Amino acid sequence: MYLDELLHHHYAPISGLLPGTIERYHFSLLLFDRWLAKRPDREPGKGTLADFSDATIAQFVSDREREVRRVTARRDGSQLECLWRHACRAGLLTTWPRGARTSRPGRKPTAVKPKAVDEKGDATRDPSQTTLRDFFDNLYRPLRLRGKSPKTVLLYHCLFRTFGRFLGRDATLTDLDELVLARYLEHRITKVAPLTVEHERQQLMAVSGLAWERRLLEVKPTCPPGLIPERAPVAWSIEQMAHLMAVAGDRKTYQRLADFYTRLFPAMISVIWETGERIGAIRDVDRADFMRPHLLVRSELRKGRKRDRVYNLSPATCDRLDALPPSENGKLFYWPFSVTFLQIGFRRVIKKAGLNVEGKKRMLFHQIRRTALTHYQAAGGNACEMADHSSDKITKRWYLDPRITDKGQKPCDVLPSLESKADPRLYSNAVLAGVEAGKAHALAGLSRPSPEEVAAMAVAAGHSNFAAAFRNGFMSWFGDGAQREAG
Repeated sequence: MYLDELLHHHYAPISGLLPGTIERYHFSLLLFDRWLAKRPDREPGKGTLADFSDATIAQFVSDREREVRRVTARRDGSQLECLWRHACRAGLLTTWPRGARTSRPGRKPTAVKPKAVDEKGDATRDPSQTTLRDFFDNLYRPLRLRGKSPKTVLLYHCLFRTFGRFLGRDATLTDLDELVLARYLEHRITKVAPLTVEHERQQLMAVSGLAWERRLLEVKPTCPPGLIPERAPVAWSIEQMAHLMAVAGDRKTYQRLADFYTRLFPAMISVIWETGERIGAIRDVDRADFMRPHLLVRSELRKGRKRDRVYNLSPATCDRLDALPPSENGKLFYWPFSVTFLQIGFRRVIKKAGLNVEGKKRMLFHQIRRTALTHYQAAGGNACEMADHSSDKITKRWYLDPRITDKGQKPCDVLPSLESKADPRLYSNAVLAGVEAGKAHALAGLSRPSPEEVAAMAVAAGHSNFAAAFRNGFMSWFGDGAQREAG
């Protein structure tokens, strides 16, 4: 088994690591692979479980101390030993790390406790002793999250850890109480965005619902959703996108690796602009799936994992993709570092272009997707179909900038102007004349005139406010008003 597979498919989902921590582990494994490739007594290739030994890790840390600070080198060695210990607990290895310079003194390996779940999948221990994480790993994840993304599992683990910090202990099934959940959500609303709190509420309600169905809870908790403000999406203009592309392709934007960045970022911007895909799917596309001028994005890479998408690319975008350097892992976009470094580099490009992204996490690659969908909808296309959303409401709420897509008549175009430069006496006379004309029209028993007829009368009267005054006068005396006058 490769070490990166051990990290992403075993250690990270079970330990509930944060995305930033996973990236640091991944970077340590990358350095370890490069160090192993330089050894003459080993064949080139990625690190495996067989490479775990006290002497190997100690030599790796010793060589790292010559390049970086000692604390950084020992942190890399500690992360490797954490993976080693996890492999021993999972039964993948039998030899535990002993005597390594980065190991903690006096720590003994502990055996994995058996889960308290019977053959039918029901918890056999008392609900007050069953933690939410045990219930999730043994029941909820196999029953409700089969085939879902590992990121979904990670979000649940992060929720359980945050809930436990709020309680001051590990959360159990008995903590799924209405009052406890309400207090937790009230506390979270002061820390994170309302939409994040709503996602956590939905996750807690889903877990408590399954626990209630399994008769582990006597009462099913009810927690109504909170208020979520609907923000207006903001997209970039065509001029801003063109300026961003020019800055991304300028060598002066980057302090180092200018040849690499001037090919990578313009290609990424062009592909996201013409496909409207998310950066996560574009970043992991294989080079074999680019068949000029078509680009295949497989369902395993896309959000939801439901269907493949095939996109047609322009000749200019295809030329940028052909100019990309070859990748060691067969990906179309070669990036040897973590995702965080990619976002940091692109944020610098955006700041260089004069686009403010301070405090806005979504104003990076996803902003290009939002801008592409907005301008495609404004040009007469179907942005919902381009984004592959299940409903037009999702596209309109989160992606379409109303400043660009709304081309209908606005209230300011219809309402009378309050800054009229005409003579006030002329305005007053026109209003009075319009009201009297409407009143006479209603008392005569005539039907309501069409807007074209009212506009013609306003032109004859010589004032635009005549039309609104005519309508007010007609509606005031039409029907009951005409009967009162006749009486």
